[in-house]
Amino acid sequence: NIQPEKFPPQPIKDLNRQVRPPHLLDKPTDESHLVHMRVLVSDEGLALDVDSIDFPAHYNEAMRMAGHHKFEPAHWGTMTVPWYLDVEVPVEGAPSAATHEND
Repeated sequence: NIQPEKFPPQPIKDLNRQVRPPHLLDKPTDESHLVHMRVLVSDEGLALDVDSIDFPAHYNEAMRMAGHHKFEPAHWGTMTVPWYLDVEVPVEGAPSAATHEND
């Protein structure tokens, strides 16, 4: 018999406090064209998916770039778990913020 009153009142916040998030092992050295991405890091430290927040039209390139980096997976206690990481990665040909002008 499940008793809902025994569940944490804010399970997402409770889980966030317990998980040590993933981190990028090989920091980019070239900071000329950094793009902000949200990367889903697998429990094995691999990039599973990306949300290229600043570079949305180039998903495939962003995924390829994220796939070239090494990540330490997130940990929940002693277990590794898939988790999101916000990271800045270099992407060739990233558009500058001033590429769009009003006509």
